[in-house]
Amino acid sequence: MERGGTATSVAGARPGAAGWLRRLAARAMADDLAAVVVPDGRLARDAGLDLAAAGLRPAATPSHASLLLLVGPIPDGLAAAAAIAYAQLPRPRAILAVGETNGASLPTPDVTATLDQRALVAGVADLRHRFASGAFAEEAAPFAPAATATR
Repeated sequence: MERGGTATSVAGARPGAAGWLRRLAARAMADDLAAVVVPDGRLARDAGLDLAAAGLRPAATPSHASLLLLVGPIPDGLAAAAAIAYAQLPRPRAILAVGETNGASLPTPDVTATLDQRALVAGVADLRHRFASGAFAEEAAPFAPAATATR
């Protein structure tokens, strides 16, 4: 498993100082990770991944998720939509890439893992740690995908 960003934070951290109340909230968020699966949850199941067993629950919409789960290569036509979905995730937010991915229009994944259940479980555990310890940051990097720019 490889890691992106810094070792103790998520790239999509919420701006602000991490006081005691925010650290407490971050620990609670780490226990309840909801994911938007790109390209599709069926692809994850077909690859032998059990998201519930790894501690993830599927989110109906990006506004109800804290995690973008990339499974395998992202088709070119879907890359812009994935970037928009990531931008819609409320902060703190993270990206977990499982398998060979090519999310060029997305930030570097917070955690990458191979396409197997054991690596998925380890990746989720790493993300839980990152959320608990680094959901808030003094300076949070902005993300504005090109697809959201007006002409």
